[in-house]
Amino acid sequence: MPPYTPGPNAETTHDRTREFPPSSYDLMVSYDSFNLQHLISPRPLLMVAGSKGQALHYSEDAVATARAPKGLFIVEGKNHFDLYDDLTVSGPKLVKFFGDNL
Repeated sequence: MPPYTPGPNAETTHDRTREFPPSSYDLMVSYDSFNLQHLISPRPLLMVAGSKGQALHYSEDAVATARAPKGLFIVEGKNHFDLYDDLTVSGPKLVKFFGDNL
């Protein structure tokens, strides 16, 4: 079976022990973390997303509803999965943001 995401750090095999039991479906479907960002404040929230990521709008929405300290860092030219294997741009930003806010 191919890895879920490209790159050496993302390779995995399908593990049936990670499947969700049917009894948890109701809880998963009704859980809406996107309406709860404001509850983590004053803990800092930094969303890192690639400019070519298909899920970028989720990060934008999350930061829009979160309270400070918060930030959105968009890595130009990268998609969601590119960010796993290349921390040269996002790594220093993460260190600075959390160094300033923790």
